[in-house]
Amino acid sequence: MPGPSSPLPPIIYTRPRPPQRIKIVPSDPTWRSIAFPAVAARLSSALGPSAIIALHHVGSTSVPDLPAKPIIDVNLIIADSTDEASYVPQLESAGFMFISRDPAWSERRYFVLLEDAPGDERPRDANGEAEYGVSLGVYGVADTAHVEDHLRLREWLSEHREDRELYVRAKRAAAEAVERGEAEGEEGSLTDRYHARKRGVVEEIVERMYKAGAGKGVEVVGVNIPGDVVHR
Repeated sequence: MPGPSSPLPPIIYTRPRPPQRIKIVPSDPTWRSIAFPAVAARLSSALGPSAIIALHHVGSTSVPDLPAKPIIDVNLIIADSTDEASYVPQLESAGFMFISRDPAWSERRYFVLLEDAPGDERPRDANGEAEYGVSLGVYGVADTAHVEDHLRLREWLSEHREDRELYVRAKRAAAEAVERGEAEGEEGSLTDRYHARKRGVVEEIVERMYKAGAGKGVEVVGVNIPGDVVHR
């Protein structure tokens, strides 16, 4: 993912991001077979299927055999992510908290599903907490470059065991460092520090992926990618 030649516009936070559990757990096939479809159904009910151009399960929980934080990362493509009045109220009514706007990240709007979302049927652990969280990135159909990157990386990690194992080691080391308090002096939330700690390995894998020409021509709309929901 090439860096820009000029400073990027800052992320605009609408409210503080709720804390996420920085814990790497074994890969769970139900993340893909049950959890993502449940999130897709919630989004379809909230927005109506005609408003959704595509939904993609991305991030570590979308990759078979990849241990991960139990967070279902979803990319939602609609007509225009900057037209917030057309979808933000509906998402908030469905239990998604609006966290930020990111002009430099394909005009992404970022949400998380609240623990007490209405009608929430996620399994609960012994402490009554949902067994998985949900992070939602909303993108407009005019700029899906970052969604394409996410899909390419998903495909690459699914097919390259060595890089999958390299990434797991980086994730575990980052999570352990944050848990030990080694990142206390670094900026941002615990989640930000976790991501910063593993960024170098992610960039190494992405560079290798692009040099190999992986994922060229991947489409995010108009084609049904296994495990995803594409309406048109």
